Amino acid sequence: MCGRYLFSAAGSKELQAIAEQVRQKYGTKAASFTMPEEMYPSVTAPVLVSENGNVTPELQSWGLPGLRSGLVINARAETVSQRPMFRRSLFDRRCVIPTAGFYEWDGAKHKYYFHLPHEPVLYLAGIYDNVSGVNSFVILTTAPNDSMKEIHDRMPLVLLPEQVGPWLTEPEKVLEILAAEPPMLVKSRTDGQLALDDLA
Repeated sequence: MCGRYLFSAAGSKELQAIAEQVRQKYGTKAASFTMPEEMYPSVTAPVLVSENGNVTPELQSWGLPGLRSGLVINARAETVSQRPMFRRSLFDRRCVIPTAGFYEWDGAKHKYYFHLPHEPVLYLAGIYDNVSGVNSFVILTTAPNDSMKEIHDRMPLVLLPEQVGPWLTEPEKVLEILAAEPPMLVKSRTDGQLALDDLA
């Protein structure tokens, strides 16, 4: 599961550029809300989409209405092509969620921050749908790699920078990317305690 991520443009020219493109695209609408750095379900956030073959930022809401109640915020990469709720979006409405990193909690409720080593941006694969006139996204998750599995049994489907364009604009690459193992990440405890990776 992925239920929190960080969008901080402070240390990243790429995230700064995305935030600026959002401001230019939406004008007063972009200025009318305060975007938190730590993103949580239901918040409006920048995502990247394909528009006329070009990659462009768009403001979307995080989470699709569930069949019973609440929001669906994640979809499993292994079964997303088979689920009626997600199948059409997978092939017609893919998105990329730009982040600095994401958060996850272990079984003891310790909070960890995950990011790529030496990279200021971490891209997550997503899909979206239009509900009552609002585009809303979910983050795809997959089996954890070695950098994640001690903390949680799922992790976001992380895209390398060179996978962002193909994920958005090349439908024939979708299943290949869904099956790819995510890159290794760096983790750190956010409650003042050191994680083993901090000592490396």
